[in-house]
Amino acid sequence: MYEGGDAPFVLDMYSRWDVQRFLGPTPKAMQSIAEASDAIERWRGISNSNPVLGIWAITLRSSELVGTVLLEMAPLSSDQRPRPLSDDYEIGWHLHPMHWGCGYATEAAAGVLRRAFAAGVDEVIALIHPENERSKRVAARLGMVYQGLTSRYYSVEAPLYLARPTRST
Repeated sequence: MYEGGDAPFVLDMYSRWDVQRFLGPTPKAMQSIAEASDAIERWRGISNSNPVLGIWAITLRSSELVGTVLLEMAPLSSDQRPRPLSDDYEIGWHLHPMHWGCGYATEAAAGVLRRAFAAGVDEVIALIHPENERSKRVAARLGMVYQGLTSRYYSVEAPLYLARPTRST
């Protein structure tokens, strides 16, 4: 879980266009420490509606922050603001560029999937920007299966990936 003192890292990571360009329907770089602090407070409230949900800091054993992993309810495509939420669990991961290619996104997201499935979630989706090849590879390493393009969420068309718990026979 992010803490208030993590705002400088959050600002550093989310102010970078190479991180933000694939996030949401209208990407925008974070611009201030106040914006980072506000984001952390919003993120800390995600699990209030459902304890399975959350937006968590990804840290190394040394406690160094490297990114974010999340599980939330995916917002439906809509002109309403805020967008109404679907009943679909969405996973996501955002890493600071200096930690790309180290396997941290896959490791953190695998833990979130285990948490979701242990809590009885039947399936988890990932919506990945069509040009985000790194995240597509993470989804594949997680065993997520490409389902085609969808416009159901965020008022954008995006590749949809799906994970279901594996069942032993």
